[in-house]
Amino acid sequence: MQHFVVVTVEELREIARIRKKFLRDEQSFDVHALRKELVDVFVFLMQGCMALNMDLETEYLRRLKYNEERFACRSMNVEAEGSQSEM
Repeated sequence: MQHFVVVTVEELREIARIRKKFLRDEQSFDVHALRKELVDVFVFLMQGCMALNMDLETEYLRRLKYNEERFACRSMNVEAEGSQSEM
């Protein structure tokens, strides 16, 4: 698992370098390189899921539902506060 973490972090660094070249160094945005690095991150993510015998789709849907419920409560509170301040 340690190898998985190391290689995933390295791929994320590559994505950060692509962004830095574009924003800081004002070079053209390399979409091809970004796509390549994103696929690499996905490959290592899938390898990590397989190593943990994890069903990524099931876990994703479970987390999506949790976040929808969690943030729906927040957005309802914000909307309620906004309507009270309008009065």
